Amino acid sequence: MKDLVVIDADGHVEEHDLTFSDKYLDPAFRAQRPQVVATDGLAYWMIEEQLFPRRLGRGCHNLGTPTSYRGTRTLFTQSKPESLESLELRDPDARLRGAAPVGCGGQPGRDSSGDPSSPRGSRARRSSGDGTRYRR
Repeated sequence: MKDLVVIDADGHVEEHDLTFSDKYLDPAFRAQRPQVVATDGLAYWMIEEQLFPRRLGRGCHNLGTPTSYRGTRTLFTQSKPESLESLELRDPDARLRGAAPVGCGGQPGRDSSGDPSSPRGSRARRSSGDGTRYRR
């Protein structure tokens, strides 16, 4: 096991409204740019008059949820310790500062439990990324 190389490829980045700003979006597509809309502390992407993520019904999920609305964290991100700049990768240095070294090859990261000494990549323990633990 000493020679085992673990690479963390599960570093989630959440898009934010600036992702689709004029700086990055081709002028031909600006009229269709995704918009962040909010209700009851939750934020959604409005894309072609449909809301994403779909939290109810067939195909429901919580992936790609906007992390903030007009500079305020949503209910989805209020419990996350990382800064918005780190979550949205607007400040890569903040992302790296908030990451604890994993003690093996690969990207710095933090176990979902917040315990930097936890053996990431252990075959016996996996995490869903939302703090829920699974055993194999």
